[in-house]
Amino acid sequence: MNQLAIITGAASGIGRALAEEAAGEGYTLLLADIDREGLQRATKQLSGKFPLISLIPMTVDLTLDQAVKVMREKVEETGLSVGLLINCAGFGVHGPFEQTPWNRERDMIYLHILTASQLIKEFLPGMIEKKEGRILNVASMAGFVPGPLMAVYYASKAYLISLSRALSAELKKTGVTVTVLCPGVVKTGFSRTVHGATAAIAKSKSFSSTSEEVARYAFRAMKKGKVVAIPGLMNKMFYFFQRLSPGAFTASMVKHTQQKIRRSVQT
Repeated sequence: MNQLAIITGAASGIGRALAEEAAGEGYTLLLADIDREGLQRATKQLSGKFPLISLIPMTVDLTLDQAVKVMREKVEETGLSVGLLINCAGFGVHGPFEQTPWNRERDMIYLHILTASQLIKEFLPGMIEKKEGRILNVASMAGFVPGPLMAVYYASKAYLISLSRALSAELKKTGVTVTVLCPGVVKTGFSRTVHGATAAIAKSKSFSSTSEEVARYAFRAMKKGKVVAIPGLMNKMFYFFQRLSPGAFTASMVKHTQQKIRRSVQT
């Protein structure tokens, strides 16, 4: 396959696993992440497993204004068309809204909303022109509900879900598909960053998955043209349950869960 796959957040977790799936499909990979050392490790591992696949690691801070422009220039250097765009880069901030650091939340909004949207805006016209291409936005089950104690994170993921659904409808019969991946709890560095430990995550075996499981599911769903991809039976059940629940009840339930996770981590 003589096409390029752009994957943000590719150094670890779901992004790293999605990179492996894309390599297995034969894409040339442009791997973007702010974590230089993690990106080097991921590139080395992928090169060993897929020696015939070209890998282009790119250390970049996607919360900066010029990041997408720099990525566009790197894509032009390859001379390849973008056949797959995966917006996976992200992070979370936990705590009461009045106490959480605005600088971090501002960067989160920029990364989850502005950068993801701009990358789509940048590379979608080329996909439409060639009448082929796939876009995968990595959101979360969090995007379906209000999220007390992680309010901005939940809201930013809701944006990605809404955007993906809208674009999918716009792009009918163009040859371009848009899928939004909405995993639940995944055993990654993200969970450790937000919750401070893996202990609470490990207790949630009914809901939790590995990055590799989520990535495999995501690629199957994307290739089928599925718009909203929710891995795991329990997550699907939660999705349908919350649709039937009053918003105030759902918000209260999420708040209780977040508080319980924090208490279990701190003890």
